[in-house]
Amino acid sequence: MLSAKIEKQSGTMFPEELALFFNEAGVPPQVSNQRAGYIVSVTGFLDKDENEVTAPDFLELLKESPLFQESPVDDSKLAIFSAIIFSEKMYETQKLFELAYKQRAALHESNIILDARPVFTKDKSEISSFVMLNILKLKFAENNRRKTLNLYLDQNDIETLQAQCETALAKIKAASKKLANSSGTNVYIPGMEE
Repeated sequence: MLSAKIEKQSGTMFPEELALFFNEAGVPPQVSNQRAGYIVSVTGFLDKDENEVTAPDFLELLKESPLFQESPVDDSKLAIFSAIIFSEKMYETQKLFELAYKQRAALHESNIILDARPVFTKDKSEISSFVMLNILKLKFAENNRRKTLNLYLDQNDIETLQAQCETALAKIKAASKKLANSSGTNVYIPGMEE
């Protein structure tokens, strides 16, 4: 049975692994990926002491949720979802996500906008030159509020950021490999599943 297979899996179950189980249960891949994230978030709600929701109650809640209304799933597949939700693996997965993403400020989107600004002659009759400006636009959440920050960067700033990002990626790769080998456990890197 699929729920028993989930419990036998070693280590914490990551969202992409959840999606594979859903695919095995006959759920289309595009739906599986959405529901994996949904299920991780719901597990956090169920884990709260004041929320004493049983597996049958949860099946009814799943049927009524917007995600499941869009593409209905039969009861046998919903039972698989419920088994996953109430598993020890799911508890571990939810805790992992809570630690990974519940930071004081979390980046949601970033881009660099190139802006060419004209410089006019003194009498404003002609453009004498242009200055190229780079604006780093950061969209983030801080204390549950969405915010935007615009920073002007020169070429040196961009080159420095690029080098720092390359260094950070190399450190993540080396540190996660070392940690996984030395501890014998899974290492989750936020953002790898996206």
